[in-house]
Amino acid sequence: MVLCFLSPALFGQFQPSSLGEQFIVGSDLSGHIRHTNCHSSGNADFSDFSSDLYASTWGEGGSQLHYKRTHANYPGNVIYEGTILIPNAAIIHDVAIVSHPDINSPNKYCVAAIFSDNFSGGSIAFYEWTLTGLSPLYNFPFTGNYTYNMSIDAISLSSFVVVYESGNRLYSFAGMTPFINPFGYPFIGPVVELQTNGSNMKGMLPDVALTQLPFLPNNPTGIKVYYTYIDEIREHCYVSYLGYDELFWTPSPIMLNYEHMVNQMPYIFSGSTNCLPGTPFPRFFYSPGPKIDAPDRSEDSWAVIAGQHEFYPNLNNNGTNTCPWPVNMNKMMQLQMTAAYKHNGGPAMDIVLNDGSIPGTVDMSTNLSEPFTEYLAQSQPAVAFAPEGNEINFGWGKTKEQPGLDDHDYIGLLYSAAANDVLTAPGGEAYRIIDRQPDLMPYITSIAFSGNNENTISNLYTVFTSSVYSGMYFPEGVYNKHPEWGYIPQNGYKPLNVANKDKSTPLTAYAQPNPFNQNIKLIVSSGAEQDTYEMVIRDLTGREQLRANGKLQAINRQLDQWAKGMSTANSMYLLQLKSMTTQQQTYLKITKSGM
Repeated sequence: MVLCFLSPALFGQFQPSSLGEQFIVGSDLSGHIRHTNCHSSGNADFSDFSSDLYASTWGEGGSQLHYKRTHANYPGNVIYEGTILIPNAAIIHDVAIVSHPDINSPNKYCVAAIFSDNFSGGSIAFYEWTLTGLSPLYNFPFTGNYTYNMSIDAISLSSFVVVYESGNRLYSFAGMTPFINPFGYPFIGPVVELQTNGSNMKGMLPDVALTQLPFLPNNPTGIKVYYTYIDEIREHCYVSYLGYDELFWTPSPIMLNYEHMVNQMPYIFSGSTNCLPGTPFPRFFYSPGPKIDAPDRSEDSWAVIAGQHEFYPNLNNNGTNTCPWPVNMNKMMQLQMTAAYKHNGGPAMDIVLNDGSIPGTVDMSTNLSEPFTEYLAQSQPAVAFAPEGNEINFGWGKTKEQPGLDDHDYIGLLYSAAANDVLTAPGGEAYRIIDRQPDLMPYITSIAFSGNNENTISNLYTVFTSSVYSGMYFPEGVYNKHPEWGYIPQNGYKPLNVANKDKSTPLTAYAQPNPFNQNIKLIVSSGAEQDTYEMVIRDLTGREQLRANGKLQAINRQLDQWAKGMSTANSMYLLQLKSMTTQQQTYLKITKSGM
């Protein structure tokens, strides 16, 4: 008789992923984390498993590159993940997943990370995505000038664009991979200065998004490069564009084409006849910078989100001065999260996400009771199109305490660009809770969504930062999670209505008998018997053995037929059962007994 001892670690890669936060890195970070960025790509063809790839970065606090490879369509089935420090990188700003630069390696993938180096210049580093992790491939310094804000976006894994800021001016270059060359590195075009639509043709805090149109004049690729940025006085937010081919071949400098200027919010107070001479009036500005996304394929669509602020510095209200504001306080009077979008070549539309103007929302834009802090000023928002390009996900750190949000810090809103209307949760709520961790600090710094791309996977990869109270101090941490794209209109990230089913609670189900021989069936609680389910069975190598969809009775018939056809005794399998009604799921270990 042979005894086989199976370690529980064999099942580690198949553990279900909670829809709650997954911690990446934390207490060893130094300094505040002011931005995060992430990218994902689905159904990557590796020699062992079809995989989904995730990459993320964060800056200013022990800046690192995080990577994760999972089984395709199952973010909880992690094959491996890790973090790396890029040599000579001071701040890693952004990341994109692209094809391997070697044209003879069609089924290999890379991570392209852009960063400010230790000498304040800018570089892009390529890492090959292997079966076991990331391997350094190529490092290209694209400027020796001082750089800070940067962004990268890729389309179809083969074309990418980088934009960066230096001296209040914007610069950009395009790249292509794979590309035939004898050295195995990507083709990178020249760096060009962008003459913006802002004052003095300057710009700050840029972001970039690519979309491919059916036809774009003078650009054979059809790729349209959208930029968003603010002007040097921080009072105007623009969307501008170029053709991808133009960026490659037009000499520097290049004048950007104007697309849209985001509507400024109105001031709450415009002054008073009773104010003493010299009383400072409000300063309007954008902070943080805007974020933009566009579908990989569209009839010309984009969406942008930006924070708009009204700040009153050191307001005095003494003696006969009766200005309508508090005494001797730095105050943030308004903190609007403003968005604009264009859908399939239609007109540009402006909306305000948090001032109560959208049905089902409350006004969280006016902030009279809390002092101005760097946390509020640096709360980077996020935007991402859903896979089909008709719906837009917005996310931001809440700008005001709100009883309905409890201690949850990141909220979102799902907007239908096609219908020009918000998509509400079942209870009618428009705001959606993104984080479900109540011990996060009320002031947070950054959230990022993986934008729409051709290989967009079934979940909205989300990375955010926050502080967790630890008695004496507030160590900052980086978190990620995977709310599912297809069910956001129905169930949301998590609607405010607590009566809705919590998807993070495991589904109650078991297999009978287990171990099994010729017969097996699944049993769920009495209230869930009429739900629709998806069932997947895999062996210990991860290979799929059976997949079934439908009502439980139909699934049990297929499961029973599979059991009758099994000839291998003493075999172990992992069965995943997911309710398509509530999105709850569970994993069961089942064993085929001897004949």
